[in-house]
Amino acid sequence: MLVGYKRISTVGARQSPYLQRDTLIASGVDVRHLSGDKLAGSRDDRTGLKDALAFLRRDDTLVVWRLDHLGRPLSHLLALVDDIADKYSCVLPR
Repeated sequence: MLVGYKRISTVGARQSPYLQRDTLIASGVDVRHLSGDKLAGSRDDRTGLKDALAFLRRDDTLVVWRLDHLGRPLSHLLALVDDIADKYSCVLPR
């Protein structure tokens, strides 16, 4: 199953929640499996991301519009990917 996550820090011409939503849906994410947040990517208290991660099951795929929408800074993104890999016993290429 595809599980989608979208994040914007501001609403405006540069960041549209609809662009991300439409892109994720066009990629095959069911709207019922789509979570999102409206806050900075460096924040750890993202309930939409926590919901998406809690919904993930083994062999599911987490789909994001861009990697920087999943986590910032890079160290946070890498820690998040490692946590997901540990939870599902995945071996990630290095």
